[in-house]
Amino acid sequence: MRHPVRPTPATEKGGLVKALRALWAFRRALAEFLMMPLLMLAAFTALGAVTVYLDLSTAAPLRRARTALDKLIPSEVAVDLLAQVAPAIVGVASLTFSVLLIAVQQNASLYTPVVFDEFLRRRSNQIHFGFFIGLSLYSFILLASVRPGNHLAFGAVLLFLLTTVALVMLMTLIYGTINQMRPASVLSATWKLTLRSRSRAGGLLAMLREAPLLPPDRAAPVLAPQDGYLVDVRFKRLRRVIGRTGSEVEVVFEHPVGTYLGAGDQVAHVRGEDAQVLPRLASQVAGCLVIDTNRDVRTDPGYAVEQIAGIAWTAYSSSQNSPVIALAAMRVLTDLLERWILGPPPERHGTVPVVYPDVILAETIDRLTKIGRLTEESGNAAPCTEVFLALAQIVPYVRTEYLPLLEDRVWRLLPIVAGLTTLSADIEDAARLLARALSSRDRHRCAEQLDALIDAHQHHMHQRYGMPRPHEADPA
Repeated sequence: MRHPVRPTPATEKGGLVKALRALWAFRRALAEFLMMPLLMLAAFTALGAVTVYLDLSTAAPLRRARTALDKLIPSEVAVDLLAQVAPAIVGVASLTFSVLLIAVQQNASLYTPVVFDEFLRRRSNQIHFGFFIGLSLYSFILLASVRPGNHLAFGAVLLFLLTTVALVMLMTLIYGTINQMRPASVLSATWKLTLRSRSRAGGLLAMLREAPLLPPDRAAPVLAPQDGYLVDVRFKRLRRVIGRTGSEVEVVFEHPVGTYLGAGDQVAHVRGEDAQVLPRLASQVAGCLVIDTNRDVRTDPGYAVEQIAGIAWTAYSSSQNSPVIALAAMRVLTDLLERWILGPPPERHGTVPVVYPDVILAETIDRLTKIGRLTEESGNAAPCTEVFLALAQIVPYVRTEYLPLLEDRVWRLLPIVAGLTTLSADIEDAARLLARALSSRDRHRCAEQLDALIDAHQHHMHQRYGMPRPHEADPA
């Protein structure tokens, strides 16, 4: 439901909104990538200051140490070393980073945008980038401290050692980036992010309610203050807001994290006994919403599931036709679904009066079964085969409330399979397995239709081409 957003001084002038968006973007950049490089930049700046002090100090022990170090790198050579190393580091780092970012961009466009997220958040990449940038700054600090008669003994030796380390790290960075761009690495990283995000969501769901307890007759809508994705909900802040009301209230979310909202769309509504506090509470709840143009896989497991399904969809499509990558993506998606189905459902203790929908399991089932529709587009039975095999493993254990959704998706795939000219033995076996699984859960009508479809195809092949039926085939 969409409501008109009332103009406020912030929305009219736009200054505060822009400042808050800039602050949120900076915080996100720090969390995703910038924190480690900035810390390493500060460390190299401190190292540069200490090195300059050691080279300029008149203390007798330091003078003797500089004299000893001059035998390794003479002072007249040290100046030339600084003048050449400083721009060389910047040039090599810039060229290498540009090439690597192009490779990351190509893989992100080929597989999933999560490749970018994982590349930025990987700690080893942050350390490599921070080391090269910090070393460049360190060399320029030393170069700026050159004066006639100065002996850059400590600085020259340290710069030589750090440059050697940088060359080794350059090789490890190139190899690490190539390794991260492999399809198996991309899927493995996305799989880990999905499990981590789901674990975080499970911890939050344990505190929330599964269904409302208060009547809906007194309620106030919570409206999205701007357009974008619902990236996160600050539940700690929301809990404090609810605790300050002083009366019994309840926040009922109508959309989960990951939903795209227009400005004025109803995200949730608040219920309570005192109708006078509800409008103000609704405004405060809206302040606990994090809405941005980009989704965040750390807080949105559905986004990661969508990306894995997108990899399978692209790989199965006729434009790419990469069955190995598609099969690997399907196995990852099936593994996630089995983990969430076989595991116990999240316990709802309801300590926080917030009702939040848990839709990840239904979304994953929907994403998995939609891949089977590629059989119609490509004429390849492999997508439906893998979907049938995955469902045959899941149906015997899925919770009862998800059975209608699974059965509905199977019904929608039947016309696609029936439209194929020929059926491979793999899809026939997968359909038989799925039919037995559906029968075990008392979904006999759908199971019988699956068996009838395979029987009709085998009869057609027997009548037209003389192919023996399975029970007539020679066992040898």
